[in-house]
Amino acid sequence: MVGYCENIPVYVAIGDNQAAFLGSVKDIEHSIHITIGTSSQISVCTDRYVEIEGLDIRPLPGGGYILVGAPLCGGASFAMLKDFFADTVKLFTGIEKSSHELYERMISIPYQTNTNDGIEVETLFSGTRVEPDKRGKIDHISLSNFTPENLIRGFVKGISQSLYDYFRLIPDSVRQNKTILVGSGNGIKKNPLIRQALEERFGYSLYLSNVQEEAALGACVCNMVSDKK
Repeated sequence: MVGYCENIPVYVAIGDNQAAFLGSVKDIEHSIHITIGTSSQISVCTDRYVEIEGLDIRPLPGGGYILVGAPLCGGASFAMLKDFFADTVKLFTGIEKSSHELYERMISIPYQTNTNDGIEVETLFSGTRVEPDKRGKIDHISLSNFTPENLIRGFVKGISQSLYDYFRLIPDSVRQNKTILVGSGNGIKKNPLIRQALEERFGYSLYLSNVQEEAALGACVCNMVSDKK
């Protein structure tokens, strides 16, 4: 605490990433925290400072650090696909569908695990922090697999893969004991297909945060602990 303003205690701010991490995970040492909104982030804690190209390392209140991979397109990729479907429907029917109706239809399709005939999507539509000019791609299209359902599945698997690619940059010594997958953010909570894709890609069951504003909770927890000290 830094002081008071009209008898209201004022605390030092912490980063939104750290706050969301603290507000989402229960087992800090063993958790992989993934949040998906417009962008996405994957965060794991480490007790030592290490610099890895492509990853951020940020101080964690209470001690240690978190290694963070942050794809620029998370939920934005799925929104882009929704807009494509909206434009297609309007072009051929003249009907404008609401975003809610389109999202509901998109997430209602059945998920399928990896098959040899699936569409592969690299969701780097805004580039990366290291390569801002890089762009996404849709690959492995055949005469038989180019369907809306396969395109939707390809996008959610691509979002999951982009996060897993960052996870693979983490040293084995840090990564080997991370066995709890925790998800937060509307891009995960409102999309069962993304949840299934994350579980398939990481190989762990996904646990959802049970609060709506994880970062606000994390900031409160951090300051409650500092108050006791």
